[in-house]
Amino acid sequence: MAFQVETAVKLLRRSRDEGRLAHAYLVCGPAGSGKEALVLEMIALVGQRRGETLDASRSEFVQIVRPESRSRRIKVDAIREMEKRLHLSVPQAVTKVGIIEDADRLGEEASNAFLKTLEEPPGRCLLILVTEQPEQLLPTILSRCIRVPLVGPGRVTPGERETAFLTELHRHFTGGRKKGVGAVWGLSQRFAECLREEKAEIAKVHEEEMKRERELYQKTTDGDWLKRREDFHESLTAAHYLHRRAVLVELLIAWLGDALRSQHGIGQVEFPAFREGTEATGRIFPPVELLRRIEALEQLRHQLGTNANEALILDVAFMDAFGI
Repeated sequence: MAFQVETAVKLLRRSRDEGRLAHAYLVCGPAGSGKEALVLEMIALVGQRRGETLDASRSEFVQIVRPESRSRRIKVDAIREMEKRLHLSVPQAVTKVGIIEDADRLGEEASNAFLKTLEEPPGRCLLILVTEQPEQLLPTILSRCIRVPLVGPGRVTPGERETAFLTELHRHFTGGRKKGVGAVWGLSQRFAECLREEKAEIAKVHEEEMKRERELYQKTTDGDWLKRREDFHESLTAAHYLHRRAVLVELLIAWLGDALRSQHGIGQVEFPAFREGTEATGRIFPPVELLRRIEALEQLRHQLGTNANEALILDVAFMDAFGI
């Protein structure tokens, strides 16, 4: 599930007003998703002065750590200095803020030092990690932060293939399909079929482009150049497929995100055409269970980047995310 900045601010403001604001958040999302804008809003939420930028918001109560060495790593000394400042005594009404930009650049020592801060946080303190690559953080750090994923710019609108799969999800949760392991396995197989279709379509486009180049240049260019172009198109095919696979996984997360939004009465949804299905999903699972299922899909996204068997991890993830 990923949020627009405005939606994330509303949820965080509600948590603050209800006294449920956590001590540590992980703000993540691609470039252009508004991570800095959200962090600035979070600074203001706890009563600190916010400037136009993070650097303009820095003060004795707002500490910022970011990669500064030539190696682009965050050093342990910077984390320890921030921790020391966060432990200083301040007036009772003041909430201190510690921000780590590009948190994926934490070195091993710095990660372990920050983990201790998470385990024993200073009083009246808000810790915010910001990154485009949350999967690079230690699992022990991830487990101690509330994740706030943001939607990237130019979110892809579901096409014909994606809409057909979302229709299957809709039927799954509104009673139009049988329940149980078989039903979930069927969803997983339909999703895998979508991936195969995407891959074949992408490969066809690049094969046709390579054929066109071969016809144009094979009489005027040496064989080595054409071989390099073949390698280039093969790599491009793989890259395009990985991108489309990530988009499809994001659709799954967005479905559960809409279900969670429906429980909180938030009107902004990703799939208005499937509102009945996502609202039905929200009625089946309580908020904590939805969050667990979203985490299962986040884990799927991570595992798809490994050498694990794609079909196997899809089946397991779908059972965790969509089993009824």
